[in-house]
Amino acid sequence: MAKKPIIEEDFLDDIDDIKDKYIIKRSVTLFGRHQTSISLEDEFWSEIKKIAADKNLSLNKLVSQIDQTRQGSLSSAIRLYVLNYYRDKVGGDL
Repeated sequence: MAKKPIIEEDFLDDIDDIKDKYIIKRSVTLFGRHQTSISLEDEFWSEIKKIAADKNLSLNKLVSQIDQTRQGSLSSAIRLYVLNYYRDKVGGDL
């Protein structure tokens, strides 16, 4: 008797459909010269734009700053930056 795969192909197709609907890829320019694409959920795009405006920075400038200190992918670093920004605003854990 053949073993069934742990993850069904239909499930993986559903994950891809969800990802395509909610993950948005946008281009940013780092350090004024290096263009790259970042994939983030729309909610994170909205929040990072708000944070940039709050700090009087362009989105590209803020993302460049995040890029300088990141460990791991830039998308993950942006998500963590947003989380930490709001954690700091409320004075603790979210």
